[in-house]
Amino acid sequence: MSPLKRRAELLISGAALGLTFAPFYLWWLALPLTGVLWMLQPRGNSRRQACLDGWLVGLGLFGANVNWVWISIHDFGYAPVWLATLLTALFAAGLALFTLGQWWTLHGLARRNALTPFTFAAVWVIWEWIRSGLLSGFPWLYIGTGWVDSPFAPAARWVGAYGLSFLIVLAGSYLARAACQRTWSAARPLLAATACLMVISLAGHWLGRTTPAGTMKVALVQGAISQDIKWQPEYQGQIIRTYMDLSAPYWQAADLVLWPETALPVFYKADAGFFRQLDAHARNTDTALGYGVLLPNDDGSYANGFLWQGKAEGLYRKQKLVPFGEYVPLESLLRGLIAFFNLPMSDMVPGAADQPLQSAKGVPVATFICYEVVYPDFVAARAREAQLLVTVSNDAWFGLFAGPAQHMQIARMRAVEQDKTLLRAANRGHTGIITPDGAVLNPVAPAEPGVSAGDAELRSGTTLYGRTGSLPLVFLLLMGTLQALRRGSAQSTSSSGQ
Repeated sequence: MSPLKRRAELLISGAALGLTFAPFYLWWLALPLTGVLWMLQPRGNSRRQACLDGWLVGLGLFGANVNWVWISIHDFGYAPVWLATLLTALFAAGLALFTLGQWWTLHGLARRNALTPFTFAAVWVIWEWIRSGLLSGFPWLYIGTGWVDSPFAPAARWVGAYGLSFLIVLAGSYLARAACQRTWSAARPLLAATACLMVISLAGHWLGRTTPAGTMKVALVQGAISQDIKWQPEYQGQIIRTYMDLSAPYWQAADLVLWPETALPVFYKADAGFFRQLDAHARNTDTALGYGVLLPNDDGSYANGFLWQGKAEGLYRKQKLVPFGEYVPLESLLRGLIAFFNLPMSDMVPGAADQPLQSAKGVPVATFICYEVVYPDFVAARAREAQLLVTVSNDAWFGLFAGPAQHMQIARMRAVEQDKTLLRAANRGHTGIITPDGAVLNPVAPAEPGVSAGDAELRSGTTLYGRTGSLPLVFLLLMGTLQALRRGSAQSTSSSGQ
């Protein structure tokens, strides 16, 4: 194969992985596509070539599937087309360094006769896990997340999205090997991997599930406020009226009314008349009301927060901030260079890590603001004692196509992992009641004002993944990879000695 053709295949294969995620939902394509990448893995190439190969895979994956950041940079950061395009390309190229590291690791394993479908899949997941935390983390486009629409999604209750990624990549690698060799010995590992995936999926469907604890009538309000007017003072009254009018039929009729992230574009003041009136109205109608609002801190800074009022208690300050949207990395160097580095509300501070759960009509609730729901372990840690999960967002920054749809898909995977209902209210979409099986009830059409109303099932307890998180799986995969490395090195030594 010519070098140019190989590079094109790597780039295209990485980009095509995006078809397994929203808004395409072709989850089954993950098997042949990861199989193609197994066949393109670095075997005899130089280390430099292996790194280039991995970077091309990542460039295709992220360049084709997270380019929705262009909208926030151009439309709301006021960067010209050329600069927005350049910054988006740099963003994708930077994320591709993670797949570069993945291929660099695979090359090292290949040189020591330790590259097998198991280690290929293990390294894939280990680098997904590294990407979730390094440099604030970007837990997006995990292979397992796309399978929330598959019959195998219940496996996530036992092994999480990371474990599902491992099983998918393992099966895809064995599929490619079986297709190439066409022997019974090559087919047996494929059958074993498929059987393992099915058994864990059945176990997640039937065993170790959370316990039903009643239902709650909910109303999730989508205001569909355009981002270009949201922070303009002259529109504050109109925005508040929009949420009050949409909520009007559900006071008393619903136990819980939920508004999205920074639904009220004002700072919260406990002694302000409007906030007292809102609290009193919710109490008088026997309703728990939750909404996003900016929360001042004692030191003069402020946080992206969520306030519970009426028949609810508590407030929450967002812990996982979005780079550039809510804080500016290297602020002393970047702030003011271009408008994008000075977006409205881009100087927030994170909330404390030990914040307690909130309560809505006596039901313990775990609240997640926007980007926080994409972190599997973060959600698992906060969801254990909750009977209901809530996430709010303002995806208006990223248009109406892939970005918001992918965000909703990730939220659905969190609901499956924890086996709990997740209520999602977003400013312009996607808004809906996510069941413990990952289905979305009564969704509101994107960019349209509306309300997702219905019964939300409450559930107590936690799943196996909810108890353990990802560390045990990552540790086992790392140990298995090291064992394969030792075995491969021993075989190389034995062969050279002969």
